[in-house]
Amino acid sequence: MIDIFRDPIWQFVIGIVTLLVTIWLAMRSFAKKLSYEIIAQTTLVSITKENEKNRIKVLFDKKTIANAELLLIKIKNTGVIPIKSSDFETPLRLSLGKSARILSADIYDLYPSNLQISFEVESKSLKINPVLLNSKDSFTIKIIADSPSKVEVLGRIVGVKNINKFGESYSRRVVTTSFIYLVAGAFALWIASGFTDYKVPFLIVALGFSFFFGGVILPRLIAWIREGT
Repeated sequence: MIDIFRDPIWQFVIGIVTLLVTIWLAMRSFAKKLSYEIIAQTTLVSITKENEKNRIKVLFDKKTIANAELLLIKIKNTGVIPIKSSDFETPLRLSLGKSARILSADIYDLYPSNLQISFEVESKSLKINPVLLNSKDSFTIKIIADSPSKVEVLGRIVGVKNINKFGESYSRRVVTTSFIYLVAGAFALWIASGFTDYKVPFLIVALGFSFFFGGVILPRLIAWIREGT
């Protein structure tokens, strides 16, 4: 097999395969990306027992509350392409789950500082109005909520497939990229062997799939099971 790699024809084939994969990955890097990050989630008040609720009263804006959490949620354009206000088919919606009740919401941080963010507070979510977000632009919202259960950022944006958590989206891109390179390399080895040696390419593909399964498929499967229970 080593002698085959010295053949200029197979070197050309492997080079073309590598170039095509690199171009494909480069094109993906120029896609629009919007991510969110939960910077902080801190319990402020937690009264769980019924007898405690009868003995202890906590007021917020003259309303009695039994639970309250402080959340700092950052939304950022993590791509290299600007997201225009006209790209929003629907406004962004920051949801805190079915059992949540938003008590207050304010803008905590802006980058750049002249970024103008407006939103409307609903009982269980925030509706964030469309705004131009250049690459690396971000804003952080401070929320005090009663019984938030699941933080999600939802919306329909031209060119943005999903709005993911920042860490999750980055790690999935790394795993997916590694998987693609391994499969491309295995395919190139199989071609270089004259389609006779399949053991090494098979092992490489199996290794790549194990990374892909553990880094992408398994976390989504666990999340799906948790949502169903």
